[in-house]
Amino acid sequence: MKIAVIGCGHWGPNLVRNFASIESVDKVVAVDSNDEALSKIDKSSGKIELKKDALKAIEDSSINAIVVATPPETHFDLAKKALEQNKHVFVEKPLALNSKDSEELIALADEKKLTLMVGHLMLYHPAIKKLKELVDSGELGDICYAYSWRLNLGLYQRNMNVLWDLGPHDISMLLFLMQKNPLEANCSGRSFFGNRQEDVIFGNLSFEGDIFCNMHLSWLDPLKVRKMVLVGSKKMAVFDDMHEQKLRLFDKGVVSQKYFENIEEWKLGYKTGETIAPKIEDGEPLNIECNHFVECIETGKTPLSDGRNGLEVVKVLEAMQNSLEKKGENVSV
Repeated sequence: MKIAVIGCGHWGPNLVRNFASIESVDKVVAVDSNDEALSKIDKSSGKIELKKDALKAIEDSSINAIVVATPPETHFDLAKKALEQNKHVFVEKPLALNSKDSEELIALADEKKLTLMVGHLMLYHPAIKKLKELVDSGELGDICYAYSWRLNLGLYQRNMNVLWDLGPHDISMLLFLMQKNPLEANCSGRSFFGNRQEDVIFGNLSFEGDIFCNMHLSWLDPLKVRKMVLVGSKKMAVFDDMHEQKLRLFDKGVVSQKYFENIEEWKLGYKTGETIAPKIEDGEPLNIECNHFVECIETGKTPLSDGRNGLEVVKVLEAMQNSLEKKGENVSV
């Protein structure tokens, strides 16, 4: 199998490295118009070719799959051209900048029976996989609420705000864990150094069952934080990608007296049991993700983060952006 990675700036070299490590991948073509970017590609695997012209790579009949790791405003055009040339396509998040374009890519991939996958990296994190198992098993009980923090100093993007840059990670995780789409969204933010692009965002998603989720996204923070907390009726879980223990399960909660004659008899108790770090599988999320793409091409399996998953994330982003422009009004998803 021969795969071309278009875009070798910040993230592309990591994709090149991981695809080159896969045994069934014979060649990886690193594509970028910038000579300096290409010069930084690790060629030690002996599988790497360098090209400067993205369109020629897409039209190259010897290439089986295209990986799009360019700025988001180019995702739709490059992915569409690749699908039209009968290439399997992996698109870094977000799939596109609107639902209409996302739907067109899905329809084209379906028509041609090609694999279309979106780079929702966190769905391939072993700790998130384990957290999903805990949620599905009922270990946490009913989910009451969740919140996530994705903060750092930079990296500022020129053509998008922090919602579209960082938001896909947390939105894709929430949809995966909740196994449903939100009903409503609201969002507020400010641009301090973002040239009118919001660099700090606070967003809320409401799910069926009165589940409430909050997100804080920022390029303007003194701390690098990658954290999500799920609070259940039985137990609570913390995913912290910057912590040595990526996932911790807290046997903590509130115990309410079920029966009482009047409000004076109503009492609450607090459960404070043990904290454990569940065993999680080894593996680098990006390597797992790249292997999954190759496996889906080879077997015809539907990717975990397929085009439809990408579309649902884009719909939430659109609703949050709409709310942002309406100064925080609730918007249906």
